[in-house]
Amino acid sequence: MQNNFIRIQANIMANRNTEEKGFDITLSVRGVLISGTITTKDEFYAAPQNSHLKRMLDYSNEMFGEVRDEDMFSEEPSLYLKDATYLTGNQMIPSSNGIYISVDLDSIDAFNIGKIEQK
Repeated sequence: MQNNFIRIQANIMANRNTEEKGFDITLSVRGVLISGTITTKDEFYAAPQNSHLKRMLDYSNEMFGEVRDEDMFSEEPSLYLKDATYLTGNQMIPSSNGIYISVDLDSIDAFNIGKIEQK
């Protein structure tokens, strides 16, 4: 998706502190609905479920060097969500306690502000 609003939000949140608050969003990603809260890249990698990804990121930073300051503002290819769920039919997966998801920006077909909640 070539939507500048989503790209700008991804870049802003990727380079913010973990204390920054995102907002709720629902995405259509290649026909699948994903609903969650935009979060920072740091919070995504700090999540317990992503500890393996964090170790891989730390290792690649060791091997290839840390990101330089001027690279901090390069375009972020992903949007990071927390408390996210996949919506299929009338089911939300997972059904309780959403998960962290990294979404490729080029895979987003459509979006709306707000989160779909199960009743």
